[in-house]
Amino acid sequence: MSRTTLIIVGLLTLLALLAVWLAPQLALKLERASPAPVGAAAPAPPPATPAEIAYQALRAEAGRMTEGRIAYNPPAKMRVGVEEAITIRIGRDEVAQHLADRMAGRGQPITETIQVGDFMRVQLDGGEAFRITPDEPQDRAIPPGGMGEWLFRVLPLQAGEKQMLWLQVFVRVQTAGREELISQPVLRREITVEVNYWWDLLELWRAEWKWFLGGLGGVLAGIGGYLLKRWWEARHGPAGEDD
Repeated sequence: MSRTTLIIVGLLTLLALLAVWLAPQLALKLERASPAPVGAAAPAPPPATPAEIAYQALRAEAGRMTEGRIAYNPPAKMRVGVEEAITIRIGRDEVAQHLADRMAGRGQPITETIQVGDFMRVQLDGGEAFRITPDEPQDRAIPPGGMGEWLFRVLPLQAGEKQMLWLQVFVRVQTAGREELISQPVLRREITVEVNYWWDLLELWRAEWKWFLGGLGGVLAGIGGYLLKRWWEARHGPAGEDD
């Protein structure tokens, strides 16, 4: 066999091996590129995750939110140990003019603009300076043409010129079996809380009454022992005297 023939045979063998290696890949590409049969259904999209469902529900609720008003009436001045009522109302624009009518509590009502949803939650926080007892439950439905109302009982515990109350408002959304909250900007109010010395004495008594009674018992026992000794000496003479 000549040298030329050997070269040709080698080239043909190399081409055959290359064709064997490329054939499966070309077939796969042609299969992917081929159009779907007429009438075949498109593959179903994957199911939404809980996070995607919650996000879609939040977007839908945000789209339904409308401009409304919130009215609240914290007193500008309070006194330690004297409980005050603070009312909070939320409604859409159609009831804004009546929102602050006849609110429980002596504070001057304040009205501000917020975004209102179908279900709202309100939280009032005063840190360690106030003891706050809220209404239960804290969620309210806001019907069309109506309003939601919350009543808080607020007891000042610490005196000061700038004791702070924080009012947090949320739109509540129920998504995929769990609760989500859309928060509104926090509203703040500075309160001047005056000293109440009678309250301070009462709190001191509540905290230390056992020590006070223990000390008082010791003093009374000492006085009683002294008086008993004087009475005995008056009747029988000083101890140690001979008859």
